[in-house]
Amino acid sequence: MRRAEQQRTQRQEREALDLKAEAGRHARELEHQEELEATAAEAERLKAAGELAQLSARVTGQEKVALAEADGASAAAELQAQTTLAAARRAATEQDRRTALEEAAEETARTAEAKRKAAEETARATEADRKAAEERARIARAKADEARATADEATAKESAEEAAREAAARSRATAEDLELAAETELRAAEAARRAAETRAAAAHAEALSGLDVVQIKTRVAARVLLADPQAGGATLAAALGGASASRTSDYHKAALGLIAQGYPETDPDLTTTPAATGPVSIPGQTESNA
Repeated sequence: MRRAEQQRTQRQEREALDLKAEAGRHARELEHQEELEATAAEAERLKAAGELAQLSARVTGQEKVALAEADGASAAAELQAQTTLAAARRAATEQDRRTALEEAAEETARTAEAKRKAAEETARATEADRKAAEERARIARAKADEARATADEATAKESAEEAAREAAARSRATAEDLELAAETELRAAEAARRAAETRAAAAHAEALSGLDVVQIKTRVAARVLLADPQAGGATLAAALGGASASRTSDYHKAALGLIAQGYPETDPDLTTTPAATGPVSIPGQTESNA
């Protein structure tokens, strides 16, 4: 019952550790998700900033084009007004009119040249604005790519750390299982030792029936073998009080013969008459040197 209670307590502790580990993993997943969302939001912000920069560049370019066209139109109107006034003043005579027409043609040519130069200047300004917008957009895309790369790197690092933590947890669980198995084996060995001691004590108690030392030690060896058929010479020697290897081997053979006759359910030395059986004899041993 104590072993069952201990196992139940250990199982509850492991379940508590598993729940704690699961809560920790859940918290890390939430933190990781928040980091990913923050990174995605930053990437969207950078993308929006790039688009805004492009739109601003286009609006700025259009404003410059409009201003250049307005300046050109104003210059042209001023030239046209001057031309008309000059022509009116010289219109008194035909010669004056022809002169006015010629001068008007010249002024028109100058106006056209001014418009052409204004258009070229506008085109250059527009091209410069376009290149500036492209550069701002390129910078914004580079920042967005860098933000995505940072997010991917953080995700990979988080995954590697999580895998390492899970491997460590599995190693700890394996170590705990091995430790528990070792403790179980130790308890089993201790129980076997106590059983052997109990059987040895019982065998010593049989001395009260009038058995000699050899018979008693034979029964001690038999009870050890009944408890553990694979018991080695060291175990038997310890149970026999430190007997030598040769004597331990002799007692081992005698104990096997006793077991074959039905011991302990049937003890041939106690169920037959002394004249028929006599004491158990082991070659080279007597009661005094057993």
